[in-house]
Amino acid sequence: MTRRLRITVSVFFAVLTVLLCVLWVRSYWRIDYIRYTNSSVTTIGYRQGRLCFARRKLLQHAGRYHGWEAESLPMTIPRNPYSQFQWSVGPQFANARIPFWLPILLCCLPITAQWIPRPSRRFSLRTLFIAMTLLAVVLGLAVWLSA
Repeated sequence: MTRRLRITVSVFFAVLTVLLCVLWVRSYWRIDYIRYTNSSVTTIGYRQGRLCFARRKLLQHAGRYHGWEAESLPMTIPRNPYSQFQWSVGPQFANARIPFWLPILLCCLPITAQWIPRPSRRFSLRTLFIAMTLLAVVLGLAVWLSA
């Protein structure tokens, strides 16, 4: 990559990381979400240190608002100290919750990975054989211990 492109990518992901950190802190005081309604309701938001996604099919369309809706509510429920993953899928719904640290970590990876110096020479065939032998020994031990 050229130097300017690396700097541009680093700045983009650094700004994205800072914005995610701000939303992470805000999620402990506010519940924010964006909702889109048509034949189903799709909701994306955050609360208590987690990013939330929910989608469910509507059984009736009578009087429902169609389109986009955004809302910000104060946190009125007790705080949950656990930031765990949650996932549930059914025929009429899908819910997912992930802690904020995961997307922040994923945004930090491109920033650091592109600045790691790469070795200028290639691996030799001998190095490849040694690595494959060690991998075969480790996998063989794992199979032997599990039996």
